[in-house]
Amino acid sequence: MDVEGYDPNHVEDGMAEIEGEISVHLAEMIEAISFPSEAHFSSVMLLMGNVAVRNPRFRSMTENFDLKVVNGIMKMMLQDKGRFDDSVKQARANGALSPR
Repeated sequence: MDVEGYDPNHVEDGMAEIEGEISVHLAEMIEAISFPSEAHFSSVMLLMGNVAVRNPRFRSMTENFDLKVVNGIMKMMLQDKGRFDDSVKQARANGALSPR
């Protein structure tokens, strides 16, 4: 991660902390051969989510979905001049564009 004011390993350090907390629950589940509590189940779900978002293929799939949505919205906004003008007017009213 390259964001001014943050260590490049900021996200990885956070993930390592979460994984450390999960590891305790995993050991307890292995010993019990079950989910001793809702927190244990939540830990497994959190671990699965962390693994998924670190997978480049998964990130690529979600990025492609996001791009399709954005492109669809842009096509609708640019469908005709009136719709485009309304979008610009609304963006200016919301402070997204500077007034002329």
